[in-house]
Amino acid sequence: MIDYSIGKTIFKDYKLQRYIDECAYGKVYLVKNEIGIPFALKALHKDVEMEKRGMASVMKLQSNRLVSILDYGKTVADQDCILMVY
Repeated sequence: MIDYSIGKTIFKDYKLQRYIDECAYGKVYLVKNEIGIPFALKALHKDVEMEKRGMASVMKLQSNRLVSILDYGKTVADQDCILMVY
């Protein structure tokens, strides 16, 4: 189990603000970029390959019914993560 510290950088230039909730594939956190804009960051803990396939499909679509995926990478703890619109 990985615990991230509030106020610390968790992914690229995004700082953790608070824990939001857990979903089937990971934990979701509220993060803010360096100018204070909020984003949702999902840190994946299982079925990473399946989530990546779904993410690739979603990134090809534009719909107001889907959450926009902005970036993908690794957290500071080397955990796969997805950055999304909050």
